[in-house]
Amino acid sequence: DLNGDSIVVYYISEDKSQNFVLRSMDDIAKLKDINDDFGFMNEMYETLSYLLNSETATSMLKEVIEGENVGLDVDYSNDLGSTRFNLISNTLMYYPYDGLITKEGGYQSASIGFIHELAHKIKSLKSIDAYYDELEREDPDFSNQNERSAITEYENKVVGELNSKGFEESKRYDHK
Repeated sequence: DLNGDSIVVYYISEDKSQNFVLRSMDDIAKLKDINDDFGFMNEMYETLSYLLNSETATSMLKEVIEGENVGLDVDYSNDLGSTRFNLISNTLMYYPYDGLITKEGGYQSASIGFIHELAHKIKSLKSIDAYYDELEREDPDFSNQNERSAITEYENKVVGELNSKGFEESKRYDHK
């Protein structure tokens, strides 16, 4: 977003593109009424609505959607395993059908992958120097310290809150 105060959701197919700007938490509900070729806007509605069942996820979304000078682009990705955050382009690539089987044999929905990547965005807002420092620090169970903190400080907290409301998501204890 040029003003840096919203989330812009993009869907781009071979012959069409569409975007929708979330400037307030109330705008999430509007996503369900947008038609696009593949249903990405509706998938984003489903993802964000599900995550609103977690106080931590709600706070994270609010910080990015309504925070001053924040902004984030969310782009559709159609490759398995391609959900990721790119700090340089300020883009979260999201494949809404990309669940994860944890090392312990549990399952995480694609929504948890989304919140994991949003955690990287939030961490970069708190301290860009610490963000890069954590990327460089190795960890025996995680790709690096940045992945450890995204999982232990954000992702697993959201999972716990969702599970306390009757949802079934698995926590992770590694990232390789």
